[in-house]
Amino acid sequence: VHTVRDLGVMLDRNMTMSQHVLRVCQNCYFQIRLIRRLGKALSVESKLLLVHALVHSRLDYCNSVLARLPWSLVQQLQSVLNSAARLIFGLKRFDHITPALMDLHWLPYPQRITYKLCMIMFKCLRGSAPAYLADYCTSTSLVPGRSALRSAAHGDIVVPSHRTDWGLRSFAVAGPSSWNALPVGLMSSSFNLDTFAKNLKAHLFGLAYSRQARTFEYVLHFVGCDTVTVSPSQIIIIIIIS
Repeated sequence: VHTVRDLGVMLDRNMTMSQHVLRVCQNCYFQIRLIRRLGKALSVESKLLLVHALVHSRLDYCNSVLARLPWSLVQQLQSVLNSAARLIFGLKRFDHITPALMDLHWLPYPQRITYKLCMIMFKCLRGSAPAYLADYCTSTSLVPGRSALRSAAHGDIVVPSHRTDWGLRSFAVAGPSSWNALPVGLMSSSFNLDTFAKNLKAHLFGLAYSRQARTFEYVLHFVGCDTVTVSPSQIIIIIIIS
């Protein structure tokens, strides 16, 4: 047996997760084709609702186990997101997809993995996660000899040493590493789960699209448009005109 299924996750003997990614992509593309068959009978809002229920639910299920995967695998999952966005807006295959993703306020897939890891870390630090996960979350300030370090004041979590790629991808390493990369303002103990989730998504969204946003602002300035009156979905037309 080369592959086993555990809680819906396909695990191969080398833990490459390639079979799991392949299965997720196949299932998602099947759902996208079903939605596409309805064609013009669905509004944009209806397509968006169906994509959330049938595609995003599969893409985001247990996606924390996909942390630190090679880009070649993550790109396959990102392509599913791109196809779903094209379906919703009726875009062609080679239309620029970034404005559509921004208009939908969807995080790119690498940031979706980071979002899941940070949400789990938040629950671990607030005592609402299982003990077997919370045991991996030790504050640097509680470690003898590290309480005076800058990382302790920042609220960092101890990242255990690792020597293999498997160790790098484990929650014990990927979770604290993702948490430590957050700004201090997001680590506030006054946040509840909903507030943290909202601020975390805004932070990751800004990181993901900041470079694209600067490019769009330059294009808008070049063609003399007001950034307030132009939505991200209209930037496709502006780029073509320019």
